[in-house]
Amino acid sequence: MKIPPLPLPSRANTKVIFRAPTVDDAMYFCKATAETEERDTTEYLNLLQDDKDRLDSRNWTAQDRRTALWWIFINSRSDTVIDYSYTCQHCGEEHWVNQDMYDLFDELDVLESQENVAVSIPVQGKPHDWLIKPLDGNAMERLERMRQLLPPQSKAEAYKAAIADLRKWEFTYQAHLFYDLEPDYDTSAQRRYDLIGQMDYGTELMQLAANMRIAQEKLSHGLNVQVDKGESLLVLPPHSCQSEALQEPAERPITRLLVPFRNTQFLPDVGAGPFANLSVQPGLVWRSTN
Repeated sequence: MKIPPLPLPSRANTKVIFRAPTVDDAMYFCKATAETEERDTTEYLNLLQDDKDRLDSRNWTAQDRRTALWWIFINSRSDTVIDYSYTCQHCGEEHWVNQDMYDLFDELDVLESQENVAVSIPVQGKPHDWLIKPLDGNAMERLERMRQLLPPQSKAEAYKAAIADLRKWEFTYQAHLFYDLEPDYDTSAQRRYDLIGQMDYGTELMQLAANMRIAQEKLSHGLNVQVDKGESLLVLPPHSCQSEALQEPAERPITRLLVPFRNTQFLPDVGAGPFANLSVQPGLVWRSTN
């Protein structure tokens, strides 16, 4: 099966060609878990590219990476529906959404020219020029490792402090210095992390946060994905409450679900696929025809 080339949403002139996942790919990615999905995403997207033209997906934006997973999914599956359940905030009942992932095409954005937003924000009154950029795969993998090391929520104070530090790193990986000649990714990030820590909280940091929100809107691309504490969340298309207690049609409120973008739903998994239906049923005996 051929998959159409994907123009990367952050740079549409770059087209990526993927092959369809095989049975062996599905067996290998049975190892995928929610705790390692960023690392698994990089490995999966790199593996399914041709060796000659391979682009390292660590250097793609978080939105590029999730859009690529979705692109492979809808172009290599006969069934593209994923089911979600939730408790409706309008009627209090449990609902199911049978979401056809093809429908996400309607809200797909492409970043036509702007790749970053330049702002000038001081640190302790000293001018600094910043470039606000989307999170990339390198940042997402590092944030994922930080999430793995979070203390248990039962240790409330330690957990709260670790979450605050995680959010500071999420800021750091989006706020780049305009003049930065440091080639090492982590050394550069540590410098920015320390610099952000020196900002005046009520003025300079708030200014950076406000500009970051504006930049995120300007730099929106790919699927409707939001990133929180380094975790990708997918915004589903709007749907109406289906409670029988509501009258038609005026009382049917609209909901947009924000759901975790789980790789286990988009990567092939023979454990949940056709092989799972080939097990011997109780009371039956396989007989050789030889």
